[in-house]
Amino acid sequence: MQTASMAALSPPPAQPSAQTRWRLWVLAIVGLLAISIAALFVWRERQGGGLTFDTDPPTVQLSIDDQPPVPAQSPVTLSGLAAGAHRLRLSADGYQPMEQRVSVEAGETRTLARLALAKIQTGLHIESVPGGAKVYIDDVYVDESPVQASAVAPGLRRLRIEKAGFLPWQGTVQAAAGVLQRVEAIKLLPARVQVTLMPEPRDAVLTLVQADGLRKTLGPGTQRVSIDNTGDARILAELSGHAPLDQPLPQFPNADGNTQLLTLTPASPARPAAPETAAPRVTPRVVTRRDPVDEDAPSPRVAVRAPRRPATQAAPPTAARPATAARPATAARPATAARPATTAPAGFGFLKLIAKPPAQAFIRGRLVGWTPLFKHRLPAGSHDIELVREGEGAYRRTITVVIEADTTTLRKFQP
Repeated sequence: MQTASMAALSPPPAQPSAQTRWRLWVLAIVGLLAISIAALFVWRERQGGGLTFDTDPPTVQLSIDDQPPVPAQSPVTLSGLAAGAHRLRLSADGYQPMEQRVSVEAGETRTLARLALAKIQTGLHIESVPGGAKVYIDDVYVDESPVQASAVAPGLRRLRIEKAGFLPWQGTVQAAAGVLQRVEAIKLLPARVQVTLMPEPRDAVLTLVQADGLRKTLGPGTQRVSIDNTGDARILAELSGHAPLDQPLPQFPNADGNTQLLTLTPASPARPAAPETAAPRVTPRVVTRRDPVDEDAPSPRVAVRAPRRPATQAAPPTAARPATAARPATAARPATAARPATTAPAGFGFLKLIAKPPAQAFIRGRLVGWTPLFKHRLPAGSHDIELVREGEGAYRRTITVVIEADTTTLRKFQP
């Protein structure tokens, strides 16, 4: 009895109280709920949401977030969409396209209001440069540009655009049925323009011939004139030793800053006329041959004969000339070496021209554009290029450029 173990004599372990057990159960339940809610959110995020809606017209092309469009039939049901904002785009032939932003909730299918596309009537969208011009379709005033004319009859329509200070524009446009057609912007030309006339040589005398035939002498050298921009005026350039130039003036796109280069060519010297030698006059001799008189015979026949030239008398014999001493033989001149034949370079090359400040480039009197020029095609050989700039930093220079075939030549110029 005294040898009993200490373990048998130790008190039993204390049991948790009811309050402690209740707290443990509450914590366990809360943890399970949190885990369940988190799992539900994850599942809903993965599950996504959806949309459903009707369309007008019933058959449309549907695109979501810039994806390629696919055919869709009303009512449209979309599922598996990621939660968040999306962009819908609907289109159909004969209707204006429609875009709408929608939001999708995870695990929900949202019903949208009916999506109706506006029907396109036959129409024309017309713009002009400058804007604010009066637009007429088939001589009926519509509005000032830019204008969108609807309910236009399909077919070929007459179009007229007018604006004060500019030349009226007239043309035709084909209106397609059920299509809102955009007409390319129409540029109006100014009714009156300022033009700088630059003759070459510079001392040539210029005369302006207006559309009505009235002539106005401008004088020698560079002249600045104001003309009607109808394209009917002409410029006469005259200079001694050069062929006169009669050059029509084109229609210019701008009211100011226009330049026209006038290049005269040297006159070729006139060849003296060969003296005319008078032909000897020959008086024909009339010979009448008379036949026996016969009352029934026809009238006498008349023959025309050329006069006989008198026989030339033989020239009297002349005394023989005394023999002259033979001249000493001259040494033969040495043969000169043949010059190699020169051939003009064949083919075409390209010019890259950079001028600072920029200027207008003229080649053979023709404007080729403002510098810089890139890959301008020219025949191989030497070319004179006139650079002209007006206004700030004005200058006028002529440079020579040699173009090689199948090669791009770079030339930089700065006055």
